Amino acid sequence: DHEALASDADADGGAEGKGKKDKKVHEDRWKLEAAAAKRGKGRAGNFVEVSMEQSIRYNPGDPVEAWLDDLLCFDERAARVKTMTRPSECEAYMVDRDALFSYHSLSEKFLKKVWGVVTEAHYKNSPDDLMLLSDSPGQRMFVLLGEPREGHIPDVMAVCQVALEGGINKKQVAAQLGRGKRESGDLIPWTVSQQFGDAEFAKLSGARIVRLAVPRECQGMGYGGRCLEEVYRFFNGDFVNLEDDGGEEEEGENGGGSDDDDDDD
Repeated sequence: DHEALASDADADGGAEGKGKKDKKVHEDRWKLEAAAAKRGKGRAGNFVEVSMEQSIRYNPGDPVEAWLDDLLCFDERAARVKTMTRPSECEAYMVDRDALFSYHSLSEKFLKKVWGVVTEAHYKNSPDDLMLLSDSPGQRMFVLLGEPREGHIPDVMAVCQVALEGGINKKQVAAQLGRGKRESGDLIPWTVSQQFGDAEFAKLSGARIVRLAVPRECQGMGYGGRCLEEVYRFFNGDFVNLEDDGGEEEEGENGGGSDDDDDDD
């Protein structure tokens, strides 16, 4: 007789935390192994599940860990949904990044709610992701917000991060492909141009969805799909740009100019 030891370890949250999907895979794996052990067909006759409650890296309530989570917006508790709103009744908004990173107290709270959703929903997160969102000119963020509550920031039901890509000069693409190289960024234009040898494709402009995140307790309820629909409608030109007071007539008088987002549609 011999005993087989199987171990499976992961972090609960933060930069190395796992999302609901990854967690479910591990739970299903344990259930199958436990069922096989009970039938005597598993690798081990006795199956015992052991969980650790005490943190390895930090002591419970460690102030350094709390400071890091606050600094890097890794606190998943900020993403907890207080009031459930039907997906059809939620509204999608494109976030003004200048306002989001303005150091205002309300902006800080909203940023932590948004990034808490991203941290909770995805299995791998890095501080570089937050820096990319704040500094990269081609990044856009859309949020699906629940019903407004007086005196409270609306619940964030979904977060969609988008990268604007394309509009690359044909000569630049041909020169890079001729040397067997490609520039960083613009993932889809460079990949398609490289794989198919088509330098014309990179001239097109488009939007690539970098990530779509939904709070753990709201996943599988249609919030992600609702957010994607609204983002698609935005880039398809179905929404009125409230920043243009004069509408189409004013644009014609000014020579038909448009903002950067419209060019990338």
